[in-house]
Amino acid sequence: MSMQYSEPIVRWQYAYTPEENSAEALLYTDFLKPKDWLGLEK
Repeated sequence: MSMQYSEPIVRWQYAYTPEENSAEALLYTDFLKPKDWLGLEK
């Protein structure tokens, strides 16, 4: 059995911005906000 070359399954893109009003944009705006888990900011 030989190994065949295939395209990568994932890729990285710098400065990625999702399309407006898409599910990915919702993820960025609603779920990936920084949180003050330790309560250091007041």
